[in-house]
Amino acid sequence: MFLDQGMALMEKIAVSIKNAAPEQRNHFLKSTLILFDVAMEALKESPEFREAFAKVHMEFLNYPEYANQVIAKSIKAYDNYKNG
Repeated sequence: MFLDQGMALMEKIAVSIKNAAPEQRNHFLKSTLILFDVAMEALKESPEFREAFAKVHMEFLNYPEYANQVIAKSIKAYDNYKNG
């Protein structure tokens, strides 16, 4: 029951964010950026977090229908950056 309520709440929140006014969505995006900063600090400070982060990315590479596209775009972006 608790899981069902939690899932319903998450769906309601996600729909609310999707349908929010631009200023509200901007506030959500700023909050998300703060969480990214926290995650970056965790990468620097926590071996356990780095391990979990690496595991997620290694798992992603098991799905070549997506990974190949991401890797190809990453290489192209790096080449564009390197060549100015």
